[in-house]
Amino acid sequence: MIPTLILIVEDETHIASNLEHLLENIGYQTALVNSGEEAIQYLEQNIPDLVLMDICLPGVLDGIQTVETIRERFSVPVVYLTAYADAETIERAKMTEPYGYLIKPFDVRELASVIRIALHKYMNDRALQSQQQWLTTTLKSIGDGVITTDQKGTITFINPIAEQLTGWTQQKAVGKPINQVFRVCEGHSKQVIPNLVKLVLKQQKTVEFHHSSGDHEPGKNNQNESLPERFLLQHPHNHLLPIDASASPLKNDQGELLGVVLIIRDITERHKYQYKLQELNAQLEEKVKERTLELEKSIQHLEAEIEQRQRTEIALRQSEERFRNLIETLSDWVWETNNQGVCVYASPKLTDVLGYRPHEVIGKHLYSFMTATEAERVTEVVAPLWENRVPFHCIEYTAQHKEGYPVVLETSGVPIFNAKGEFQGYRGIDRDITERKQAQEALESSFATNRALLNTMPDPMVRLSRHGSFLNFKEGEGNGFLLPVWKCLGKTVRDALPPEIAEEFMSCIEQTLTEETCPVLEYQLVRGEVVSHWEARFSVSVKQEEVMVILRDISERKQFEESLKNTNEQLRATTSRLSTLIENLQFGVLVKDESQRVVLTNQAFCDLFNIDIHPVTLIGASFADFPYSYQHLFVDGERFLEHHKKILAEGHVMSDEEIELVDGRTFARDYVPIVVEGQEQGHLWMFRDITERKQQEQVLRASLQEKEVLLKEIHHRVKNNLQIVSSLLKLQSGYIEDEQAVMMFTDCYNRVRSMALIHEKLYRTEDLAYINAPDYITSLVHNLMSTYDSMNRVQMQVNVAEIYLDIDTAIPCGLIITELVSNAMKHAFPPPAQGVISIELGQEGEELLLAVRDNGVGLPGHLDVEETESLGLQLVVNLTAQLEGELTVQSEGGTCFAIAFPQPEP
Repeated sequence: MIPTLILIVEDETHIASNLEHLLENIGYQTALVNSGEEAIQYLEQNIPDLVLMDICLPGVLDGIQTVETIRERFSVPVVYLTAYADAETIERAKMTEPYGYLIKPFDVRELASVIRIALHKYMNDRALQSQQQWLTTTLKSIGDGVITTDQKGTITFINPIAEQLTGWTQQKAVGKPINQVFRVCEGHSKQVIPNLVKLVLKQQKTVEFHHSSGDHEPGKNNQNESLPERFLLQHPHNHLLPIDASASPLKNDQGELLGVVLIIRDITERHKYQYKLQELNAQLEEKVKERTLELEKSIQHLEAEIEQRQRTEIALRQSEERFRNLIETLSDWVWETNNQGVCVYASPKLTDVLGYRPHEVIGKHLYSFMTATEAERVTEVVAPLWENRVPFHCIEYTAQHKEGYPVVLETSGVPIFNAKGEFQGYRGIDRDITERKQAQEALESSFATNRALLNTMPDPMVRLSRHGSFLNFKEGEGNGFLLPVWKCLGKTVRDALPPEIAEEFMSCIEQTLTEETCPVLEYQLVRGEVVSHWEARFSVSVKQEEVMVILRDISERKQFEESLKNTNEQLRATTSRLSTLIENLQFGVLVKDESQRVVLTNQAFCDLFNIDIHPVTLIGASFADFPYSYQHLFVDGERFLEHHKKILAEGHVMSDEEIELVDGRTFARDYVPIVVEGQEQGHLWMFRDITERKQQEQVLRASLQEKEVLLKEIHHRVKNNLQIVSSLLKLQSGYIEDEQAVMMFTDCYNRVRSMALIHEKLYRTEDLAYINAPDYITSLVHNLMSTYDSMNRVQMQVNVAEIYLDIDTAIPCGLIITELVSNAMKHAFPPPAQGVISIELGQEGEELLLAVRDNGVGLPGHLDVEETESLGLQLVVNLTAQLEGELTVQSEGGTCFAIAFPQPEP
């Protein structure tokens, strides 16, 4: 069986892949395109059974425009895919008459149901269109004119024959009143007959009116006293056509009146023949008169013979009476024609077969009861037999019943000859075989359908006798017996199955035949190391004492059922453990599905919000209005509600949101969206009461603030004391005349100032543990330059990265910079020399690099920094060791002191 092909038109890859996976699991074949243009190109080469169309598509054509193109060019059913759409888009979609809608995300059962309904509806529509086309073609092909109207007498349909008779085309006639198109007048007075449709609608029964050009028996053809005996149809070209017609009410299956159907037949040719026949009758009457005189002379000669013949006739009538009684008791219609095929006798059974009384058919050709096409077909068969004057047997043909429906007859006939051997006609018998033909056609159709159905089934089938013997088989996928199916013929199920299974087979066969049920047997078949599972479905065969068995390999289904069972057990165990874990958590947990219904909660959640209900009773309840119902518990209820909506709209993870309640408590709220295969399936909310923690934080914050004030006070006092020391050094240097001693006091002053500056920076900053290196070093260098006379000749460059130093690192760095800058100011630029001193501090990897360089005269070649007696350089070496750093000195093009030391951990 060819799988159903479904074309998916979806621009979102993950949705399209998911849908394709679902459809293939259901058993459909799929094709995937991303835009309306690609869909049109695909349909030009392949015609799928169904199209799943996303309404919103990128490109020139959106989903609705693509469907409009498909409707115009291809006959393919369409189902729309949509997550949401505005009213205008929905109205546009309705105009394309889709076969259904699917809402994203997709549910497997809904998806399968919508597809089956769409395909079934499409097949019904195709069948209805075919039936309507067949009916229209039939109405256009019949030899009579057909006109239909609605209840108001307005024309709704006119076939080609009626167009010729009335002179109106269907395009002009439809929508016109019937009296304007079908104008009938009385045959003698030519007076137009009005309200014909109203008469039929009023009586609600068929009214037949036949034209008569000769003698007429009142009421014979006309069934209504208000209609005349002769009818002429007025043609727009002002000529009159004699017609026979009938008008019938048109009703639906509920018996409601819908309108009128009018059948018209042009009898112009028949009218001519009737006039011709009248002329021939007149001529015949003249000849009869002549012959009468001759007959009178012969009568005298015949009277003698008459008496003798009367005795013969009496015997003949008795024989004919017996023959007629025999004919009239037959269930078949007996007929006799002359040598022209005109009926001269019809048995009374004709009324039961065709609805006509015998006198209505005498004088008519037997072909007059057939359609023109059927008469032509029968003539081809009968004409050679008629010409050769030979009997014919069991020829089937279709006649028209007086009420208009077809009747299938089987006719047989023999030629009639007179005493001289002259051909007189045929005598025969017709049998109504309509029901037999219908039953035969139904049986053939059923047989063909069943045969086609069996051929499309993938399952193997066997036909078994009551004793379990294999009578016939149909191969399929797999084999549910130990032997190949073709080797089972002539054997029994006991030869082809293990004993236990064979006995179960025999039990099912007996149950099927005695109880007329359809048992189902599942069994396991072992062939070597291969184990397979089979399902056998038993049903009564067409022939008695036989059963049909359909076999299906259900091994995969069994494996799936076992896997599903294990998965369900694992899922139940996991769910149990998860429920126990959540129930024992100290914070409140609320899990909701995508419909805002409670999936899981615990007692802690109920306690936090004072909910006097056991958590289990909340499962399945709708909590969509939870934020509205409980917003009064929070200090800022409106802000809580707005933030709740924002969290759901964004769908991001949120943690540690603090919410204050009106009763003084403080909650911490966490939110995690539950996402499965890229689709949001629910929401996880967690609430913790952090009131005690917040209170402890306030106590700690107050204590920390007190310590910060105390520490600032300490830095402030240390800074003041160091400034007093530096001031004393400054004052004392003013009383010293020895220049060497003055320089020593100046160096001490600068050293104390560098340390005091650190405490001043710490006192003024908000962070008491760390100092901003660029700010500190810039201020330090500025103070150093102000103490030397060479500041106008020397330019300072400070390049310090944004680094924060703790006090244990900042003090050694400040003293090192003080010593190195002081040495450079004193020795690197003898007057009147000018130069540049640069101070750099940056980070390289996990180390800090401090560099002080100048472009002065440089160090003496014999100087060893680590062995020098200079107090300043000794301080630099010792402070470098204190920092656990490495000192590097270069004296090319000036002097450069570089110190690399580890960055202190925060």
